[in-house]
Amino acid sequence: MQSSTFLGEECLGQHLGSPQQANLGDGHGVVDEVEELRWDYGNPYIGTCQETFDGGLHLRYWIQNTTGAYFMAVSVEEDLSSDHDIVRDGYNKGRDYLVGNLTGHQIIPYNVTSQTTFSGITSFGNYSYQTDVQYVSGLLQNSSLGINHNLTFQLPFSVETSRHPAIDGLVAVMTVKTISQPQSSAAMTTYSQMRFAALALPLLTLGGLVALS
Repeated sequence: MQSSTFLGEECLGQHLGSPQQANLGDGHGVVDEVEELRWDYGNPYIGTCQETFDGGLHLRYWIQNTTGAYFMAVSVEEDLSSDHDIVRDGYNKGRDYLVGNLTGHQIIPYNVTSQTTFSGITSFGNYSYQTDVQYVSGLLQNSSLGINHNLTFQLPFSVETSRHPAIDGLVAVMTVKTISQPQSSAAMTTYSQMRFAALALPLLTLGGLVALS
């Protein structure tokens, strides 16, 4: 699934900086991210090295212990010379870019609501995956308060002639399932019938830690 999103492990497997932390509400308290994935620019082998220098779509993810759901903090970042700061409207863009890549839809900024749904199929290495997406409100505030990299989002919050806070308060809830695989992958039969729910949402800061709410 990872390579079908054009995201991959960090350049040469190297991660700099401390892992971000989140409380997933599963009774395990604050836990470290599993890993960080970067846009591979169409090269699944070393393309993430280009993202490290040029910036682009990237995400961090955690796995909830009780449900197996993946919580993903997604954003679009500046290049290395800008210290990987978040681009203007980078959290909403990151979420929508990921959803668009997984479903094959071009998502118009600020044109999604809590009633918005998308569905599509991606493939890589003879595996195909179906992703169904529902945008959900009520899990996050439509706000710039408590947002990581909040200095990026000082007033004015401008997108063309409108004014918007750092996040629009919508979370993309995604259900992903394997719908086709090589015949030789009999061991993956159980896996292919499973569904994986994931949340694409921005990083929020809470008491110096990163929390997903």
